[in-house]
Amino acid sequence: MSERRYEDVIEFSTEALERLMKSHILQLLDLRSTAYEKQGLLSRALEDAARMTQYVPTSPLGYLKVGSIQWINGKSGLAADNLKEGLKLVPKSHSQYHQMQEEFAKAMLRAQSRFDIIANLPREVVHKIMLLLKESERLWVCVTVSQKWCDQVTHCASWWNSVTIKETGTSLDQLISDAIPRVKKCIEYLELPDLSSFDLRKRYFAHLKNGGFANIKMLSLKETIYRIMEPEDFAITLWQMRHTLTSLKLELRANKPYRLLSVLATCPNIEDLSYVTAGDILFTNENKSYATVVTCEKLLNMELHYQGSNTTYSAICSHIALCPNIRRLILKSFNETPFVGNARTTTFTDYCPKLKVLGLNCAEETPDVDNLAECSTYQKGLRCICVKFDHVGNFHHTLRHIEAQYYSLEQLVVVHTQVNEQHQIQAPPVGSTSLHTYSKLHTLRYIYHNAGYYNYSQHGAHAASTAESILGAIIQNSPNLSNLSLLCPFIPMHLRIIVEQTIKNRIQNLTLDSVTFQSATTDWFRSLFSTLRRVQNLIIQNCSFFDDDIMLSLAASESVRHLTITKCSRISSDGLTEFLKKVALCHSHRLQTLNLNSLSTPLTASAVGAIVKVKSLFTLRISGDKSISVETINNLIDQAPGSSLKRIEILNCSSPRTATTWQDSISRLKMNGIALVIL
Repeated sequence: MSERRYEDVIEFSTEALERLMKSHILQLLDLRSTAYEKQGLLSRALEDAARMTQYVPTSPLGYLKVGSIQWINGKSGLAADNLKEGLKLVPKSHSQYHQMQEEFAKAMLRAQSRFDIIANLPREVVHKIMLLLKESERLWVCVTVSQKWCDQVTHCASWWNSVTIKETGTSLDQLISDAIPRVKKCIEYLELPDLSSFDLRKRYFAHLKNGGFANIKMLSLKETIYRIMEPEDFAITLWQMRHTLTSLKLELRANKPYRLLSVLATCPNIEDLSYVTAGDILFTNENKSYATVVTCEKLLNMELHYQGSNTTYSAICSHIALCPNIRRLILKSFNETPFVGNARTTTFTDYCPKLKVLGLNCAEETPDVDNLAECSTYQKGLRCICVKFDHVGNFHHTLRHIEAQYYSLEQLVVVHTQVNEQHQIQAPPVGSTSLHTYSKLHTLRYIYHNAGYYNYSQHGAHAASTAESILGAIIQNSPNLSNLSLLCPFIPMHLRIIVEQTIKNRIQNLTLDSVTFQSATTDWFRSLFSTLRRVQNLIIQNCSFFDDDIMLSLAASESVRHLTITKCSRISSDGLTEFLKKVALCHSHRLQTLNLNSLSTPLTASAVGAIVKVKSLFTLRISGDKSISVETINNLIDQAPGSSLKRIEILNCSSPRTATTWQDSISRLKMNGIALVIL
């Protein structure tokens, strides 16, 4: 300092501080690693030991600690590899260098003498063993065990057909990510969820961009992966998969400019597309020239969910016109977007003549079409329409699509919902509808969620043209309607007469769900059930209107063959007994199957006695009865041989599980031609 050599002093002080800090860090990491090791937390101890080698690569302390933990884990090969790497970096003049050489020699000797059962078993046996592991555990094996194990695990391509990444928030996430490049050539179905770790997103983005997914068929990407992907990178990723990719699911809620048109252009062989965006689906003048070279002739199923308010009917139609062979189309709008254009006669089938299933704001209720590629196309028109109208959709917007398909429509699902608000649904304009005969309509589902009331004063004399009235007219004009499902808290007054006539004369399969008790409808239901003529399959679930008296009236109907009662709280065991006694007295009754699910009261001995006396009953299924006793079940088993029962199922009931075995009862009933299933 006296000679003013300040630069040398600064350099000397800096080096001394670094050595001091590294020395303290090594000591603290060594101390914590040892504590973890004593507690048996070897994975955490190994993490601290690895940090020691990263902070001071020239110190033998970290390598010796890693080797010691790997030795305890029985991974002598990994311990030897670690010590070998350390011997290259640690100075030979270091006092512990000779100790590292000795530990390395011990690890090598143990690794060479170790018998690796996986490496010596036949590959077919190894595959069966590995199948017992979870998907993430198999990926972990790829990068943490020996190369021989890795070769065994990655060799079986069938294991990696489907890979779903799940973020755990631990170091395992990075290990699994590192394993993807080793198996990506085998992956056919890859699903990436929302990832909170930015580093993890970068890793999977690099895997996708680098390609190599030679057999990928289905790709599902969620929002967070796009936060680090630019449009050109995304286009490159899809273009690399274009030859094999047939199913694509995208959730673009990051509102980046990934246009639907770009997706269609980069995936010409796609068959199934789900496209969710926080923005709009636009088709501008700049897109028109680009669209002339875009065709997705193999696309069969398309789901479009959009949140922007600038999406138009014409933009949707311009996109689907590029996919002329679509069989199933689902549109979900999060804002008020009409599903009709300026031309009143325009429908989606004008752009997709082979379209068979259409869902408008009703993705969850729209059924799949089995084997879409072989879906019949010789007959024009839609076979199934599912519509949902609420505060973002009006019924007259969708009615036009229903009316236009009167000649071909087979299934219709109408979801009517409004949450805690007065209905804003408008009546169709006067003269805009003329109901036709729906000659092929055989199935109709009406779902009515938390509906309020109509402000009929806004419609004046045309209040009868509400959605419910039009739906009633469709029911009335469907001569071949045989399947009717009503999920609604109550049946509107002006629908009751139509529904009653239809149920009595045409319906064969009837489902009533969540219908509440109302004193005004009690007599109506009692009269309806006592006069059923065609209904063969009756399902009643979550209905508070269905009590003992109404069930007793059902005994007068001789058409019901299959009866299912689920979670009906007003049905008692005594009421069930009286119903079955009355059915047993009617020799012409056709009841063949009785399903009792989650009843509020347990089955009694008198009910069992009534069940076995029904001569037409072949199948009895009791499910979810938490109070049924073992004594009642034994009573049923004892009386079953003298009845007409051929099959008895007792499922998800707590009491039978307490018994040691039912094998003797099963064998005894089997000798009498009765199958007994208790699960």
